[in-house]
Amino acid sequence: MKSGLSAAKNFIVGALVGITSMLPGISGAVLAVCFGMYERLIGDIAHLRRVWRKEFLFLAMVGLGILAGMFLAAFALDFLLEKHRLIAIFLSAGLIVGQTPMLYRRSGTLGNMGSSNWAALVIGAGIAVVFLILNINSNAGSAMSVDELMSKGLMSYLYMIFIGLILAIAKLIPGISGATVLLAIGLMDPLTSGMTHFDMKLLMCVGFGLIVGMLIFSKAVDHALKNWNRSTYILILGLTVGSTAIILYDGAVLVSGAADAATAAVTFAIGLIASLLMVWIGDRTAERKDSRPDAGGPE
Repeated sequence: MKSGLSAAKNFIVGALVGITSMLPGISGAVLAVCFGMYERLIGDIAHLRRVWRKEFLFLAMVGLGILAGMFLAAFALDFLLEKHRLIAIFLSAGLIVGQTPMLYRRSGTLGNMGSSNWAALVIGAGIAVVFLILNINSNAGSAMSVDELMSKGLMSYLYMIFIGLILAIAKLIPGISGATVLLAIGLMDPLTSGMTHFDMKLLMCVGFGLIVGMLIFSKAVDHALKNWNRSTYILILGLTVGSTAIILYDGAVLVSGAADAATAAVTFAIGLIASLLMVWIGDRTAERKDSRPDAGGPE
């Protein structure tokens, strides 16, 4: 009975991680932190060959939950991005801004930064600036359809594998929203449309990129968080701040009057409150874990 309840809980948490990882502005990994399974999940994936027998049920239930959550979110997002794009954009912006204070705290604030810390901040912000420039020049945020993505020959497959890699990174690193990156470079719409129409070519390529990305980047993330924790979170902070500019640019183009502005303000506020609430839950969970008598020491 206890094993069954644990498996059900892992599936539900996995589904929530899958849903949030598909929403622009939210990091699925942050939710994994909130429920206290992040370190276990990263460690298991990073050392899969050694632990897969022991952790098979845990990984299987979480993995199935993530897939179920991603598909559920894809149907909702496909509708929102097509019918209510203004709401989707500003809700995403609020969700991103709400995570920024948490990342700022985890980066140790910006005082007494060394050269490697500044380099990480510049790299993170620089990547976001590149995405913003590409977005402005191509208006990619709303232009590409699934048919256009599939019409690029070999590049179509590379694009789809790239989508999987981005989603893998987002699921491994707290604070990074893969959906935000995909939305900014114009690949979110074809992803949600392909998932809702069960396009097997897209699903297989994205799935391949997701699995390969999880296996490759899990070791890198595990190593980075243990050895360069502050620089890693500073880089994530730079990416997050830059992502805010990208999403707000997309949203500003859609605002055409007072009614749109009011809708944007309300949805931004809802996203901000929801994101701050999730961060608060994560902080409280971490505090309870650290206060347990058997809690481990600092990394």
